[in-house]
Amino acid sequence: MMKRGYITDNEYLARQRADLKQWQDQIRRMMSESKCCPYALAKGTGLSRTNILRILNGENYPKLSTMSKIHLFLENYEK
Repeated sequence: MMKRGYITDNEYLARQRADLKQWQDQIRRMMSESKCCPYALAKGTGLSRTNILRILNGENYPKLSTMSKIHLFLENYEK
């Protein structure tokens, strides 16, 4: 029997995936609004273009520091 207030591993992973999906959607929206391509994002953050694409496609789970770099760059991006 499970104690109240605790979640299973599957519930935790599902929440993590949902949070990441929401973040990915926000980054895609910011890229679209600022007309920033993956190459410019990669160059501005110091990440590889391949890594950027893998993150956006959900193939890689970025560290918090990577997520922060991407978000800060896009907030200040001017084409």
